[in-house]
Amino acid sequence: MNCAHWLSRFIKAQGIDSIYSDSGNQIMPVYDGCLDAELRIIHARHEAACVFMADGYSQIANRPGVALVTAGSGFMNALGAVFSAKHARSRVLLLSGDSPVAMDGKGAFQEMQQSRVFDAEFSFTRRPRSVAELVAAFESAYQYLTSDDCLGPAHIALPADLLLTPCTAPIGSIDPELSTPSSALKIARAIEASIQQAANPLVVLGPEFNRSRHPELTTALSAHLGCPVLCMESPRGIADPSEPKLADYLQQADRVISFAKPVDFTLKFGAVTSEHCHWTVIDHDPHVLSQAELNLGDRPLQTHLIAAAAVIRAYPIRPSSENSRLEYRAEVPAHSELFHAITEACQRSDRDVILISDGGEFGQWAQAALSADLRIINGVAGTIGGGLAYGMGAQIARPDAIVVCLMGDGTIGFHLAEYETAARENLPVLTVIGNDKRWNAEYQIQLRDYGEDRTYACELSHAEYGRAVEALGCFGADIDHLSALPESLNQALVKRLPACINVTIDPIAYAGGGK
Repeated sequence: MNCAHWLSRFIKAQGIDSIYSDSGNQIMPVYDGCLDAELRIIHARHEAACVFMADGYSQIANRPGVALVTAGSGFMNALGAVFSAKHARSRVLLLSGDSPVAMDGKGAFQEMQQSRVFDAEFSFTRRPRSVAELVAAFESAYQYLTSDDCLGPAHIALPADLLLTPCTAPIGSIDPELSTPSSALKIARAIEASIQQAANPLVVLGPEFNRSRHPELTTALSAHLGCPVLCMESPRGIADPSEPKLADYLQQADRVISFAKPVDFTLKFGAVTSEHCHWTVIDHDPHVLSQAELNLGDRPLQTHLIAAAAVIRAYPIRPSSENSRLEYRAEVPAHSELFHAITEACQRSDRDVILISDGGEFGQWAQAALSADLRIINGVAGTIGGGLAYGMGAQIARPDAIVVCLMGDGTIGFHLAEYETAARENLPVLTVIGNDKRWNAEYQIQLRDYGEDRTYACELSHAEYGRAVEALGCFGADIDHLSALPESLNQALVKRLPACINVTIDPIAYAGGGK
């Protein structure tokens, strides 16, 4: 057995049945190893899509997702999606092919300092140079990704010659090491006391506690602490369309407790609260704490360098959700007939629903109108285009669920070719495109900042995306009149094919939330 076969079996031993990959020279030994390990490869068309799929899988399965890409440009292509996963604190393992150790410094094909690039922005990277180092890298990576210390994606570079080196190391599963130290219990009690003393306390959670990973956590924690608890994962911050009361809560708060939520642009660097508001920030990343000190200035602040998850575990709450249904959560002044049709189609089934929302203005309307216990959005990083790939990973995690992805016509263009991947892999993600024939978020910026006569280069064509995905083996429909939408939705759900329903809409700016 060589190292490529060893690592394939190691991944399988962690309870992972599928990885997400775009092939290339250096990683073909791993493909051979996956064959023997019976480890399914979802072979994507772009490296970023591999990471988005691993991220979507990780958020819904609540375990690490694995992306495997080749060296050089393949590695670099993946990094935009890794940046998004970092800000979501998603547990993603990026494996990348690499030039041979024996050729270091000689100008080998696609030789580059991958770990140096990754280390500049992310927390865990390894480039093993021996069998012992490779085994240790994988064991350490899984210990990191399943621990409270995880700050997001991990990376291991795989030198081509090392993959072919014999390996006889034993293979075992890595059990999560989760504990509740006495310090966490002490902090939890102190927070309870401070909330009882406050007139208008508020708890904000970072993206690692979002509903895809922790359904009903906000509800259970709010009931225990006796104050509002909100998770912030939108790039629009206090204008989060799914949390319309957030800005008011923050402006009225006299105490804010942050569990792993950075005091950054999404919180207007702390200026959204009064200058007398007391803040408590809990996180195991020293940068998050120093950032809070910088941005909050003279505001009263207490920080705790400890994993927020450990403190939350100290509370006697056990949130759970057996089902995830799509709900029409609020009436909105735009696209309501479209959102009602989607809700009604999904509610006719007794299957769980996973909601994916990706993109600019249409994505904001979708988040304002619809909710589900299992939901993934494009996140604090503001990266768009990953929606279909998120959905494919989510479908792998929950094969029997209806995965509904809503995105705009700008968004669909990033990874249109992945519809072929979805068809080939029989992943029946249902996408609904709100087609306003423009990059509407940027178009609205031009209208607001430069005037109606200065809109430029942000308009798109009346492309028939439904026909395009039909050519890729999926179900597709192009709809100009909403009366045809219910039938198309029903057909898509009955056929159980990957689907794209492209709906013409008016270019309306999102107009809710935030102050």
